Amino acid sequence: MDNTTSRRHELADALANLEKRRLRASQQWVAEMLASLPPAAHSPPLHPYTHPAPPESPADAAHALALAHFDNREYARCAHTLRDDARPAPRFLRWYALYLAAEKRVAEEAAESADT
Repeated sequence: MDNTTSRRHELADALANLEKRRLRASQQWVAEMLASLPPAAHSPPLHPYTHPAPPESPADAAHALALAHFDNREYARCAHTLRDDARPAPRFLRWYALYLAAEKRVAEEAAESADT
């Protein structure tokens, strides 16, 4: 197993553990590290009981990163991360994140205008 594949497996394992513990900020950081790795050529399959499967493609890593942004209520970053993904689930998440970002912006503007 080459160094990048090893890192990908370690980060995928860390991502799963952080998700179980609901450590959202750490989960987002690890997802960003995972998304920044170069695409893997072809990694051998892992035993399903020892490690979570790492994202197979950059699109899967981007989707994991977008979910981490979404869980941290960073809707605009989530939508931006998924801007080029045409698969149905990420496309829905992108549009929903754009909607929530707009709603969040309206609420923030309303709070600012109430303060003045």
